[in-house]
Amino acid sequence: FAAVVIGGVSLKGGVGTLPGVYAGVLLLSAINTAINLMGLPANFTQVIHGLLVLAAVLLDAFKQTIRQRLA
Repeated sequence: FAAVVIGGVSLKGGVGTLPGVYAGVLLLSAINTAINLMGLPANFTQVIHGLLVLAAVLLDAFKQTIRQRLA
């Protein structure tokens, strides 16, 4: 779920692209690897994923607001 949302699929309409989802998967995998290599607790992975999902949802809401104002 997190990779799909981070990859740009809208929660309001499910519109997104396969390359975007692939980029989301790669980003989350890179974050997981970096956290493991730094020796940080596994909880950091969940916190970072949550923050990225929150940022993606807020960005999507902002994009929707801009589109409605321009229409």
